[in-house]
Amino acid sequence: MLSRLPPRTKSRPEGAGSGLHFSRPMSVFLGGSAYTMVRDIAEGYVIASELTFKKFQAPDFTTFGFELDKLLREIRGTIVPAGDIEGTQKRHRKMQRLQQALTIANNVRSRTR
Repeated sequence: MLSRLPPRTKSRPEGAGSGLHFSRPMSVFLGGSAYTMVRDIAEGYVIASELTFKKFQAPDFTTFGFELDKLLREIRGTIVPAGDIEGTQKRHRKMQRLQQALTIANNVRSRTR
C-alpha cells in the first residue's frame, strides 16, 4: 500500500526523498510472484541456489512448491514430435531445472524447521 508522508517542512532539506514509502514488504519471490519465479527458473533466467530461498517462510515454500508442481505437470504434458531432438532437449532441460529447484527448496525447508 502506497501512502504519502506529510509535506516537506523546514527541518527536512529539499530533495531528501520523494515523500513516498511502501507499507507492505516486498515479495520474497523473484519477479513478484511464485508463478513468474518458477517460470523464470524453468527458462534458465534464474539459477536456483540455497541463497534463492534464504528469505522464504513456510507459506512461501508451500506456494512455490504448488506452482512448481503445476508447471512441471504442464511441461510433462506437452508432446514433442518424435524427430524434434532440439525440442526434446529443451523440454528435458526445463524439467531438470525445476526438479533441481524443488530439491534445493526442500533441503532449505528441512533445515529451517
